[in-house]
Amino acid sequence: MNAGLGIYWFFLPLAVAISLVYSASRHEPIGQIVRNALRLFGKIVAFMIVTTIVLLLINTQV
Repeated sequence: MNAGLGIYWFFLPLAVAISLVYSASRHEPIGQIVRNALRLFGKIVAFMIVTTIVLLLINTQV
């Protein structure tokens, strides 16, 4: 594996932790916490993928 890409694996547990803590601070029932945490995790991952694609496109245009 490329050493430069290894750091990106830390993104997944970080996104899970952020999603769970944020959702737990907003809701009481465990069902709502999990549902909203999954939704927020999806949004974070989607944002990071789109951002990565845009940056790769910008980088290859130069």
